[in-house]
Amino acid sequence: MTDTVQRLIDELEALPDEKQEEWAASYLEDLRRRGEKSNADEDPYSALKILRDARLDGPEDASVTYEEKLYGLTTEDDEK
Repeated sequence: MTDTVQRLIDELEALPDEKQEEWAASYLEDLRRRGEKSNADEDPYSALKILRDARLDGPEDASVTYEEKLYGLTTEDDEK
């Protein structure tokens, strides 16, 4: 057993029984979640790729539409 694990056990044993159970269960749950998340095959950018590929209604470039609606500008006005 490592020193860190032994210190953790010592700290838990110093707590009242109900707190020991609560904290130990919390640590075990965290360990299980970390084990599930450590899947090396998972793409960290998968959510962004889904958003990128989404087909949403609206103008192609919302910034142009926003500027036109707000200020009545067109690309010809920008060139002047």
